[in-house]
Amino acid sequence: MSFYSDGLTNDKDLSSEFSRESYVNTNPSHIFVDHNKIELSYPSQYLIAGIEYEDQERKEGRGKEIYGGDHSSEYLRCSWKNETKNGEGLLYNGFGELLFRGTFVNDFLEGFGYFYHDGAIALKCLYKHSILQLSTFIECTENHIIMVEQSVEGIPIYKGGFHEERMERDGYGAEYENGLLSQYCIYENNMVIRILKRFNQGIMREFDNYDNMTYCGEYLDSLDDGYPRQGEGREFDQGVLTFHGNYRDGKRHGCGTEFYPHGIARLRGKWEEGVCVESQEVDRYGYYVKVKNDGRSTNSIRVVDGVETVSTLVEHIRISDNMGNSELMKTLRMDDAKQVVSVEIGNGCFTNVTKVSFCALPRLEKVKIGSDSFTQCNRDDSPPTTPANREYCLRTHGSFVMRDCGRLRELTMEMGSFSSFSVLDLKGGFRRSLPF
Repeated sequence: MSFYSDGLTNDKDLSSEFSRESYVNTNPSHIFVDHNKIELSYPSQYLIAGIEYEDQERKEGRGKEIYGGDHSSEYLRCSWKNETKNGEGLLYNGFGELLFRGTFVNDFLEGFGYFYHDGAIALKCLYKHSILQLSTFIECTENHIIMVEQSVEGIPIYKGGFHEERMERDGYGAEYENGLLSQYCIYENNMVIRILKRFNQGIMREFDNYDNMTYCGEYLDSLDDGYPRQGEGREFDQGVLTFHGNYRDGKRHGCGTEFYPHGIARLRGKWEEGVCVESQEVDRYGYYVKVKNDGRSTNSIRVVDGVETVSTLVEHIRISDNMGNSELMKTLRMDDAKQVVSVEIGNGCFTNVTKVSFCALPRLEKVKIGSDSFTQCNRDDSPPTTPANREYCLRTHGSFVMRDCGRLRELTMEMGSFSSFSVLDLKGGFRRSLPF
């Protein structure tokens, strides 16, 4: 897949709408490449002082275009037909050093043009009717030497390996769409040989030789390192989840879970630089042992497809003070814990949660919620009646829904809890009145 073609355009109808007198180059007149100033003024800022034709009578064939003003020492060697430049043009300075090489069609630059610095290509540009469309230059730093393609506005299109003689994509490189990283590929002769990674909204997807996804998750934004895995992510084998955990520099690092092909967890562990240093076996149903606050153990947590859920077999749930306060946690849903008998939540828990659901729990008898849970209001500094808290309440529309819990006999909510909520929905089959 080539981004653009090297072919020439010979549209006489369109070229007739342009003239050397009317053309004004609105693009920047220079660019800095490797701290070297490269002039981009050719040909718009060059005043023609005269043309020396080999065939002076017919004004055709090879010739030399001479310039005046600031460029009086420079000249262009080209071919003429019908008194217009047609073919390859070579621009030299007074010392005979090549400054620019490009192709003319009816006096206008078409296709690729090359600016030279110290005898080497410093900048590759794409022209249409002498208007700069794209520019390509070599970026040299302490860490890399790469080719950069960008639009005339400076928006990146490609960064990566290149062929030194042809100034074409070659080796490993990254493509951009609308200035955003889109994919990382292997190139040969300016064509994509294999897509290694695709990017979208901060998520990277890796692919094998058969275009099967092998990874989906966060990454390190570093072209020099090949965009390694970093942060949270998932590994796949032919579309099947095999691992969910954390990475650093492309290797497993931190907590993670390995999975059987059917999606149930096999083990939980801790990795360092790709090596598992701690592991905890999980039973064939995906449950692992979790120690409660009182020291007892129970198979309370199940891992399926990388998600931890409370076991449907657990009967008693107790949550300590100040738990569940992550900004990412917005919902507490207990509807799947069909065997639960009691739920006890401590003080200052789930302060960012705005949706709470206890529905269709046939064995639930007791729910106790401590003080200042499920609220962002501070009773000491910012009581719920303040205008700011009232605005927050209306905006979040927090709701506590409890339905079809036929054996529920006790629901306790201590001072301050749910003060940010606007909806309390209790319905369905309660055996007795509920004391608050």
